[in-house]
Amino acid sequence: TLDGKYVRLAKDLAKDMSEKFRDEEDFGFYLRSKSETKLVMEVKDFLDGALPSANAMAALSLAKLWSITGNRGYEFKLKKIIDGLRGKIEEQPLGYTGLLLSYEVVKNGPKEVVLTGHREDRVIKDMINQLKDLYLPEYTMTLHDPRKKDHEQDFYEIWRMSSEEVPTAYICRDYAC
Repeated sequence: TLDGKYVRLAKDLAKDMSEKFRDEEDFGFYLRSKSETKLVMEVKDFLDGALPSANAMAALSLAKLWSITGNRGYEFKLKKIIDGLRGKIEEQPLGYTGLLLSYEVVKNGPKEVVLTGHREDRVIKDMINQLKDLYLPEYTMTLHDPRKKDHEQDFYEIWRMSSEEVPTAYICRDYAC
């Protein structure tokens, strides 16, 4: 949607996910909350089945948030999952296809398309429509609207704006555009 309120919501959900489910001593996320009754065996879901595993989805969320916000805390948590499973992923890559999407971000750094300008601008609308037609799962797309800078700038470590307020698209890899 390119609406900054969803970045805030995603950051809040990631914080809750980490506080309630993250294995602080090892890596990954448990399937039950830390506040629930302790089980005889703690379960963490890593292998993909018909759907990606819970940890694959958590890793993908962390990868997207790292890419969108530039916050290295997401990178640290993501790398801990990937490093913890590296041997198993190499032995059985087809069992970890969900995690391989996040591995791409760890290996090559985040890739993003940052649009700067007003959402209502015809050029921005055209850029958004063209990008929506492309399949680019390794990229994240954000819109930095100068009118919303005061209350959205804190979502991002790096705020991009064209010098002359001309609608601009930045194609970035590992925050170099």
